[in-house]
Amino acid sequence: VEINTTTATATASNFYAIWAEGDSNVTVNSGTFSDNGSSTARGPIATDTDTPETLVTVKGGTFNATNKVVNAAAPGSVKFEGGTCTKPVLEQYCADGYIPEDNGDNTYGVKVGSYVAQVGSTKYETLEEALAAAPSGATVKLLEDIDFSEVTTNRNAHDTDDEVKVDLKDLTLDMNGHTITTVNASVVFTGNGATIENGNFALKHVKADGTTYQAGSYGLCIDGYGVENGITLNDLTVEGGINIWDADVEINDVTATATASNFYAIWAEGNSNVTVNSGTFSDNGSTNARGPIATDTDTPETLVTVKGGTFNATKKIVNNAAPGSVQIAGGTFTMVVPEEYAAPGFVPSEQDSVTGLYTVVTDTSSPLNPLNVAANSIDDGNAF
Repeated sequence: VEINTTTATATASNFYAIWAEGDSNVTVNSGTFSDNGSSTARGPIATDTDTPETLVTVKGGTFNATNKVVNAAAPGSVKFEGGTCTKPVLEQYCADGYIPEDNGDNTYGVKVGSYVAQVGSTKYETLEEALAAAPSGATVKLLEDIDFSEVTTNRNAHDTDDEVKVDLKDLTLDMNGHTITTVNASVVFTGNGATIENGNFALKHVKADGTTYQAGSYGLCIDGYGVENGITLNDLTVEGGINIWDADVEINDVTATATASNFYAIWAEGNSNVTVNSGTFSDNGSTNARGPIATDTDTPETLVTVKGGTFNATKKIVNNAAPGSVQIAGGTFTMVVPEEYAAPGFVPSEQDSVTGLYTVVTDTSSPLNPLNVAANSIDDGNAF
């Protein structure tokens, strides 16, 4: 049935302007449809819950509802793509690609769009809106992938202040298995006691015009912006590696892989304090790969403490590190750990005869207590 310029009004509270059942396929283009206006009126539209194959598609029309627009509808059997209603259209009655809209004049409808993030039971169209609305300590859950790659095409957006700054404050960003795509540091995360978990960071390789971006970029960039800062990373996969500026970061169960020989799985600079507890960290595997870890030699106050994790290195484990800025107290490595990167109280191990890997072991000749290793440089708790 196709309905155009029709006026239909229910005459009892348990009847409807449009009632569809069986294998019906109804399209409403225009008209006026009203329930009976009583306090117990069930709404102008309903379908039979026992016949989920029924479909009512609303493309236009006016719907006068006393309490609700739709009653007793099987899931997916009513889909709004248009129309004006006197009560809100619930999300489950929006067609794919549409979300509810408040028209601002005591009428409601739908609009083209989607929800990106959710805080509690409230959904938001952008991550920024969700973060702004979230109370202290709350969890912001992603509902779909986010693409930040078109923000800028600069080689390093952070250096030119062209990046999007995402301030997580003390919130948890639950990526809910979704992916955030970036390029050239187009988005930089900051926070103070924040957590990012359960998702993926990917790099855009091809521009909209079909040309490719220059090889090499970090999939996840974190900056403290000169203030006290702490972010914990849990259960993430990061294409291109993690770039950390002037921030305290704790890393757990993260897989990070460099995508160019001169990039790293973990690159830390500024006054950063990074603790790696677990995960897998790899250089790009080329013959001139520089290793999975690096720090900036111009910022010797940076500290990367490795307590665990697997590190896949082609030629060397650490590159370009200021003295004392990388301290390895655990983890496994595909090549021997240079002595200068072993944490105080530890020495490089020999190759494991079974796994072929290397680690560090307690230095029995050291006066340092291996249970409280270098207390002034390696925190036995978290990174902040």
